[in-house]
Amino acid sequence: MDTEVSLTATADAMMREAAQLHRQNRVPEAIDAYRRVLARWPRHAESWFNLAVLQRQAHRFDEALESYQRALDAGASVVVPLEDQFWGDRYGVLADPFGHHWSLGQPVREVSADEIAAFTGQQPG
Repeated sequence: MDTEVSLTATADAMMREAAQLHRQNRVPEAIDAYRRVLARWPRHAESWFNLAVLQRQAHRFDEALESYQRALDAGASVVVPLEDQFWGDRYGVLADPFGHHWSLGQPVREVSADEIAAFTGQQPG
């Protein structure tokens, strides 16, 4: 039982470190921290998703998509499929195994106000 507690404490400490680096916008260091978590717990869906978000921030789009898929493989489920949207982003939402929803977006093209208005049926603003 003591071993289980220390493993949980270790995982929590590693996740706190990765999250802190992410909040501080220390993207390369946060990516490395999540990779360390995943080296020990490769089926930790939340870490895969957070890694995907950071990779997108670093403009490593192919890696972000791969990490998003790894989150799904680790037990996350699709809430909104990752697809190109009318507003110009590729966007999707997944739920981790604990039910928390996570969204991922990436600009893929510029969209004019007229295009958005045409899609939504509203007058351009």
